[in-house]
Amino acid sequence: MAKISMMVLATIQRVYGFLFNIRYFGPFFDAFTAYLSVVLNFLNGSFVASGYEKSNRPEKLIELYVYDGCPFCRKVFYAVSVLGLDVKVYPVPRVTLKKYGELKESRYRHKAVEVGGKAQFPLLVDENTETVMYESKDIVEYLWKTYGSKATEPTSYKMANAFAVSNFLTNILRPLGSQGMLRIPSKSPKQPLELWGYEGSPYVMRVKELLCSLELPYVYRTVPKFATDKRKEYSKSKYL
Repeated sequence: MAKISMMVLATIQRVYGFLFNIRYFGPFFDAFTAYLSVVLNFLNGSFVASGYEKSNRPEKLIELYVYDGCPFCRKVFYAVSVLGLDVKVYPVPRVTLKKYGELKESRYRHKAVEVGGKAQFPLLVDENTETVMYESKDIVEYLWKTYGSKATEPTSYKMANAFAVSNFLTNILRPLGSQGMLRIPSKSPKQPLELWGYEGSPYVMRVKELLCSLELPYVYRTVPKFATDKRKEYSKSKYL
């Protein structure tokens, strides 16, 4: 079954690779698949949970070892965005599609194994509560319980969770290695980059995919719609 899945993925990647490299059409197709992915996911991550500001906020940044080509990692990102949390992201794209858990040449997978004990993702590290946790379901429940206890899930988030298969459609629409699945050799920055955005944005999606494949660590400051205080903070940032 695994071999068949890999053959199907390889075929999809070849077709998409050809389409993405067609002059003029490629950029359009790239943007179109990003937009379609967002729509099929019910704009999940676009809107903040009401009452989020009444819930506890972490003093130290939560750390996530994730990669954007993984549907389970995206599930965690959606919760982070809806709760308006800021996190430090260590991208751990796959080294190869031929073998799971491969660490060779990876920039942060070795560190993830040292912290958690195994090459499994997503991995959450929260120094605020001394928590190290695997499994997307457990991580999402932890985030809501710890930092969203007084918040209410927005409709788009509920709908996306009710039709969970929509999240996996992103892997069909965005199947290329450079779209957050496989590592691309790069120069490590002296310090983590900083990204302001939210999960329901096709523009942010494309940036995050590239940051992931290039293994560039970054602080992700989420500013979902209706997160008034977060958006005010962004408007006063030194970047504007």
